[in-house]
Order: sequence, then structure tokens, then C-alpha cells
Amino acid sequence: MSNRVVSSSASTGGAGTFFEQHVGAYWLAQLLVRGISPILHDCIVTEVNLQTSHIGWKTDDFLIIGESGSGGQRKLAGQVKRTFTVSATDADCSKTVQAFWQDFHNADLFSSSSDRLALVTLRGTNTLLEHFSGLLDCSRAAHDSNDFEHRLATTGFLSSKAVSYCDQLRLIIGEVEGKDVTVAEIWPFLRVLHVLSLDLNSATGQTEAAIKTLLIYTNGEPNAIDVAQNSWNALLALVGNGMPHAKCFQHEDLPQALRQRHILLGGTEQRALRALHEHSEPILRGIHSTIGGDLHLQRDVLVQQVINELESSQLVLISGPAGCGKSNVAKDAVSILSADYFAFSFCAEEFAQPHFDTTLQSNQIPVNEATLRAILAGHDRKILLIEGVERLFERSTRDAFADLLTLAADDKTLHIILTVRDYSTELVRSWFLDDNIEHSVIIVPQLKDDELEEIEAAKPELSLPLGNPALRRILRNPYILDKALENSEKPYLIDNFK
Repeated sequence: MSNRVVSSSASTGGAGTFFEQHVGAYWLAQLLVRGISPILHDCIVTEVNLQTSHIGWKTDDFLIIGESGSGGQRKLAGQVKRTFTVSATDADCSKTVQAFWQDFHNADLFSSSSDRLALVTLRGTNTLLEHFSGLLDCSRAAHDSNDFEHRLATTGFLSSKAVSYCDQLRLIIGEVEGKDVTVAEIWPFLRVLHVLSLDLNSATGQTEAAIKTLLIYTNGEPNAIDVAQNSWNALLALVGNGMPHAKCFQHEDLPQALRQRHILLGGTEQRALRALHEHSEPILRGIHSTIGGDLHLQRDVLVQQVINELESSQLVLISGPAGCGKSNVAKDAVSILSADYFAFSFCAEEFAQPHFDTTLQSNQIPVNEATLRAILAGHDRKILLIEGVERLFERSTRDAFADLLTLAADDKTLHIILTVRDYSTELVRSWFLDDNIEHSVIIVPQLKDDELEEIEAAKPELSLPLGNPALRRILRNPYILDKALENSEKPYLIDNFK
């Protein structure tokens, strides 16, 4: 018997083709049920185009058309890469980035105000994408191009690898433009570029399982699991036949048997998401985020650190003493991320329930955990902020929180931010967190001198107390500083500062 060497499908290119086919089926599943699109998360999927170079796109693996609640259209153009290396010397990377850049500047096809570009890659195959996603998230967190340049140049904002990726992109784009391009010039482009990380056609298969959950939810057959599997297989076959012919699919183009088998997501699901959003708003509003009522202290390094940690850790604890501003940091991070991902907020006490479903029901959110998972099945990242988790130790029942962590261990697309007092941080870690959930801790420090100087410049009435070394140490706490600003208008207290 000869020892014949057989190449793997990945090495010969077959795995990439199969991955692209599964990505196409992932989109068709959402078209089938009018699911909510990732990235364009205010839209339902109304059209899926495969292989779009014939209609002018350089980014040509797929084009998704989404429709918002107001009836407007948005586009998501995507390139599918099983693996991806960010380097100007990598021919595939250069071709992909240059295609993105050309489409970004094609006003006949693309609007930067509403449309987006996506690189779809296999989750877990390329750790370099952690830094690439961090670079893209940083571009969206920046207030303007000057701020983005400042962030890249400042130690602590991004990893050196992420900064080097920006340099590689500048080289690739400079080749198209025939000149050196600056960080400021590519900032608007980076803001509309996303990485969608899926584990389709892989050993873990979480994305496929999530999509099948959606297909199970939308069919009422007694053998719903078998029906979902059959539907998934039918969608894969549709994509396999459609890719060579650059097919365009709208809902009515899907086989009648499939359409009859699955109901459309509709009012109930939208009401649930709206209820979650409405529940989150007062929690975020309740986080005191200004000093003196109108000065918002930008703690951008800490906010970016939270965003960066969410790329590598599923759960981030933001820890610090009372009044240090940890909730404000969490609020700013969630505000940035909510532009591109579903982000919801809860108070820790709301998990002092016997079950997570009870937490949802007691807050008039008309879904259970299983339904919520199905509605958001196609999304590669969901953000959940829980405020003041140490308060759970005051409650005898906290099973709902344990349910949530079990859900997170099973669904790696659910990312959680917890704020916690410093004295409870280790207790939270030892009681609630285990090896099933990767987590990290960010310590919120007291205000630094440059932050105090920024506050003093905006609020000169604080000059007197900040000039006193003993008071200055106390006023490094944002809460105490805010109270001092309130009292600075009272002459008898100013006299006490002298």
C-alpha cells in the first residue's frame, strides 16, 4: 500500500469555497425570515446578491440590501475570506483592501453616510483580526480625523500591532492613489469597514447553530429541528447553484416550499427589541456623566481600553472605588458600540430573580431567553451592560445572573460589561466567573493631573481648592470633584478652602 499524500481542502482552496457558500446561506436564512441584519442592525434583510462584479462592485462576494423601519435602504457589500493577513506584501490583502477603497469612493454605488463594507472571515482562524477589529473600532470611537491621529500616536490607546495595520493599509491605498496617504485621509474609510467573524463550516459551528435556532423559531412544525436542518440544506443548495450565475434573491425568489415553511419575523420581535432599548435608556441616563452639570470628562484611553478588551475577552469588569467614574466609562463605551451592535443595559438588582426569563418579564420585555437568542441569531456581537454587580451579594436570589452567564458561555457572541466596586471585584470573579468565559479587569484610576488641568481650565472656580495639595488629592475622585463644584458657588465654603 503506497503512502500517498493527499492535500487538505483548505490548502487547495476548497475550504474557502465551502465557507463562502455557507456565508451565502447565512444571508439567505435571514432573507427567508426577514431577519435583522448584522452591521446594518436597524434594517431587515430584503435582498441578497451573490458575485456582484457584473453590476460594478469591486467588493464582489455579496451585496446585502436592508430596509430600515422608516423605509430607507442601506447596503452592505462584503468580501469573504476564510483566512486573512493584514499586510501590504500579501497580494490577497492588497486586492481586497483596494477593492473596498474603490467602492468607498464610488458615489454611484456607495454612500458613506448609510452603507457599509464588510470583511467576513472564519472566527478563530486568525488572531491578527483581533487587532484589525480594534483598529476599526478605534476609528469609530474617534471624534474626528485629528482625534484618530492622536489616538494612534498615543501610547495606551491601541496595540502596536493595530497601529502597524493602519500603516499597512496606508501603503496599500497609496498604491491605488499613486501617492502617500495620511491617517486622516483613510479615517472616514475605516469607519465604514467592519469585520464580521463567523465560524461557519467549521468544527465549532456556533453560527450555524444560531441560524438553525432562528429557523426553528420561525417554523411551527412538531419536528422543528429536522425542518430547520432541511431548510439550511436547501439554502446551501440555492447558494451553490446561485454563485456561478451571480444570482440576486429577494424573498419571493426563494422556493415556495421554504417560504411556506417559515414565518416572517414581525411585530412581536420588533416590540421586544424596542422594549429592551427603552428599558436601557433610563439606566444610561441615570449614570451621572458630567462635572458641574455640563462638563463631560472624556476618559478616552479607558473607554478605548474597554472596547479593545471586548475584542479578546467576552466579559469585562470595570472596577474602581465609589465615585471614580467607572459607570461613566462603561456608558461611553456602550454609546460608541451601540452605533454598530445591539447594546442593552440592566441594573444588577434586576437579576435577583429565579430565572433570566423572569428578569425579562418583570421589565415588560415580551420575549423569553430562547426567543431573544433566535431574534439576534445572525449577529456576531451583542453588548450587555450590567451596572453595580456587587449589589447582587445583598440579595438571596441571583439565579437569573447565573442563567445569563450560562447563556454567555454557550453563546460567544454575547459580550458583557460589568461595573463593580473595587472591594467586590475578586468576590465577583470567584463566585460567578469560571474558565468558560474569558474575562478581563480594567481598573479605573483616580483623575490624573492633566485631567484636573482640563477641568480647571473649563471650571476656573475650582482653581482655589485644586491649588491646595491636600484638597487636590481628595478631588481626584470625579464624584467629590462634582460636589466641590456645586459648593464652589457658596462663599462660606470657598472661605474654608483658604
